Amino acid sequence: MTRSPVLGLVALAALAHGLGLAGGFVYDDHRFVEHNAALASATIGELILDPATHTADTDRDVYRPIRALTHAFDRQRWGLEPFGFHLHSLWVHLANVALGFLLLRRLLPDAGDGPPLLGALTLAVHPLGVETVGWISSRGDLYAVGLGLLALLCVIPPRAATGGTRVVHASAGGLLWGCVLALLATLSKEAALVLPGVVLAHRRLSGSRGLGGTLALSIGVLLALGLRHVALSGASPIQTAPHGGDGMAQAGWALFGLGTLLRHLLWPLGLSVDYPQELWAAAGPAWAAAATWIGLASITAVVLGMRRPRLAAPVFLASWCLLAYLPSSSLLVTLRSLVADRYAYPALLPAGALLGLGIGSLSRAVPRGPTALGLVALALSAWWVPLSIQRTAVFADDTALWADVLTTHPGSVRAQLGMASSETDTERVRARLEEAVRQAQGSSDGRLLAVALSQRGAFALRQDQDPEDAVRWLSAALLLLDRNRDRDAPGPEEAGVVVDLAEALALSGRDGDAAKLVGEALGHHLATERVEPASVAALMLQRARLAMRFAVGIGTAEAAAEAEVTLREAETTAPEHPGVRELRRAWTAWRSDSAAQFPPSSSPSPMPPRSP
Repeated sequence: MTRSPVLGLVALAALAHGLGLAGGFVYDDHRFVEHNAALASATIGELILDPATHTADTDRDVYRPIRALTHAFDRQRWGLEPFGFHLHSLWVHLANVALGFLLLRRLLPDAGDGPPLLGALTLAVHPLGVETVGWISSRGDLYAVGLGLLALLCVIPPRAATGGTRVVHASAGGLLWGCVLALLATLSKEAALVLPGVVLAHRRLSGSRGLGGTLALSIGVLLALGLRHVALSGASPIQTAPHGGDGMAQAGWALFGLGTLLRHLLWPLGLSVDYPQELWAAAGPAWAAAATWIGLASITAVVLGMRRPRLAAPVFLASWCLLAYLPSSSLLVTLRSLVADRYAYPALLPAGALLGLGIGSLSRAVPRGPTALGLVALALSAWWVPLSIQRTAVFADDTALWADVLTTHPGSVRAQLGMASSETDTERVRARLEEAVRQAQGSSDGRLLAVALSQRGAFALRQDQDPEDAVRWLSAALLLLDRNRDRDAPGPEEAGVVVDLAEALALSGRDGDAAKLVGEALGHHLATERVEPASVAALMLQRARLAMRFAVGIGTAEAAAEAEVTLREAETTAPEHPGVRELRRAWTAWRSDSAAQFPPSSSPSPMPPRSP
């Protein structure tokens, strides 16, 4: 009896998401997969311990070792063919659907097949799940849910329906496997840290007094968080709040995100990979004022529901939904994203099961004819599957993805920047970037405006070859990044802007200003407790490049010696960096041709001293 529903659910999930096999790399896939050369060469230990292997850029706060390991596996098996990556993600999703059905049957043995069927169906084909399944970068969400479901199956043993014997203790082997699986789930994504809370909520439903499952999963979660702390050198996940408000505004921000996901759960239209914070800005004060009262009302309802045995199952499922959303709510840590469709993926299973409880009650009231459950499942499938197929097509390529965002949210700055990166016509790229700057100027998110300004400046530097114009854009971007730091220390974005701005200054004939800028930025980075190796390497490389440019320009032995020292420092910092090796080859070739042409310098070098 179990096999038939599972096979049908898996088939529906394959139908809803199968079109994604024809998709390519989009958005963050480029930095996490396509351009991440470390996936082809890094060892398993490096992929687990070194966040630099997880992405091709300088963002070192992203720690997803299980995602990186699976991406590396696909890279070695398929090369850079997106089909294999999408196939891997689809298989994990299909496994999650089957595991979700089996777990719900175990958790709710008295409820029949209704809640498990509706819960697994919601996870299988709801359009909110498309972003997780169809976007390769969301592989971590898939594994966090799948491994989390396995962990729950290990620590929550089966029990008979009402009237039967209840088993309240898991075996020692089950607890051990639960601990390991919780560890792996949290290494997939930190959203799995709520697993012990789900077990605690289930204790009220089952009447169990044992804490073995909770402790086992807690140990696994804590081990994963400890490993994350070591790998990231103690980096805090807290980010600058884009809304710039206080704690009440933070609650309003989180509540608005939850409300948006609930609305999309009930009416899955207008989905997007980018929800501009301006959607919240106008309603922010009202939501902030209501946040406390609604939060207190929700907590009161859950507490009162726990005191009523007849409401134990729906209260448990509602608690599971809230726990699943909690890590992405900006209440535990501040997130820059207002909301994302993938945040809903862990909550789809309990949300659908909660719906199934209500439908099951109605179905029992109509003993003859088609059950209400069957009719609802059929209707939801007929509605959700076509929507998911349509939504999956959006992830075919970057142009389709960002065009869809602009259709839903014309004011999206990220969409304008994304469209600019996918355009081939120079004039259209320039127009996109300037429109992104214009739209970002109306946003309260200073970092987003800085990104738009920096990309416009990079375009002026490399495409327009107008260094003076580039200095204007890049200087404004650097000022905004300095004002909107997540921490006291400069971040990797600032290092990139400094490198470009220094290049523009040097091309404008302001070599001294360029060298001073790089030296000060390098000093700030080296003075921080948490040094960004990639940022330091980029700044040292630029300092060496500037010193070499200066040496070539004036042709003195002192300048050449200074350039040699800075180049050696860059080689010591990043010996395998391709830019450093290329710079060494160019410098060696020039020195071999100009060794006898350095006149002694009779005046002090106009280059400023190097930072220690």
